[in-house]
Amino acid sequence: MTTKHSLKEIAFQAGVSLATVDRVIHGRSHVHARTKHRVEAAIADLDAQYTSQGRTSRSFAIDVVMEAPDRFTKAVRHALDRELPTMRPASFRARFHTGQVFANNDLCETLKAIAKRGSHGVLLKARDTQQVNDMVAHLAGQNIPVVTLATDVSSPNRLAYVGMDNARAGASAAWLLGKMLDRGDGILLVQSQKEFMGEDLRAQGFARAMAQFFPDNPVHRITDGAGLNMPTQTLVQAALEDHPHIRAVYSPGGGNRAILAAFQYSNRVIKAFAAHDLDAANRQLLADKKLSFVIHHHLQTDARRVCQHILRFHKMLPQDVQIGTSEFTIVTPFS
Repeated sequence: MTTKHSLKEIAFQAGVSLATVDRVIHGRSHVHARTKHRVEAAIADLDAQYTSQGRTSRSFAIDVVMEAPDRFTKAVRHALDRELPTMRPASFRARFHTGQVFANNDLCETLKAIAKRGSHGVLLKARDTQQVNDMVAHLAGQNIPVVTLATDVSSPNRLAYVGMDNARAGASAAWLLGKMLDRGDGILLVQSQKEFMGEDLRAQGFARAMAQFFPDNPVHRITDGAGLNMPTQTLVQAALEDHPHIRAVYSPGGGNRAILAAFQYSNRVIKAFAAHDLDAANRQLLADKKLSFVIHHHLQTDARRVCQHILRFHKMLPQDVQIGTSEFTIVTPFS
């Protein structure tokens, strides 16, 4: 195998040792197939990023650590691929550590490995647990800034949060959904994981606004489907069986095809359905008029803000530069 990248670059990108990269490059034995694939994927990532970015005055390698369904991870990766080449005079490249569901220890081990190996910054989407917050503090102690995306963590050691005002987004969803329903119609609020702070803030904002403006429309919350199809559908079907007056859905965490399937299985009609994020699945559901509206923020703009925070941390931007907050828009099938 030939490559234009140094062994050190490939090892850094893949998160393996120089010796391992050397064995893969030269086709030597005693290399696990999964490790070989990891090195090959790292080379492909470097090829793509160097082609689009070229060489500039200073290079930054960031680690993207995300617990999220594949549909959201792909959307974030697409946003970074589009935005990183524009961050001149700096050059950014990203290493991805993603999973649909992380065991808490596995995610923390990933962060621990990054702290040991070194990084110019971590983009983090994770549950707000004590172990995660401890690792954020550990990374900060190693002079590695952590920027959270879409959902925040409690640790004061994280550098910044990038994303929408989740409580305000939830209240906006309540205001619109409440106007679409009759008195007594119930709403099913479907969270993926209760430990995702962003989703919980959306849910709190939604519940407060419903209680204030539409007290005759009860809200029933379910959680822990992880945004995945089978567990989400099972939870929704059980909720529909217990609450025959549910007529609408607010989904701050995804799994929307599964929610629709549960309603169909139960022979129930949805009057209104509010969701988050314009990923490929939600775009299609909007086009098919299965969703009433989607609350959307521009991930490419978020990607730029993540880079700006990291550049300011490394004194590549003035410390008094103001980095804006993410606004959201309401998207309908006709937007």
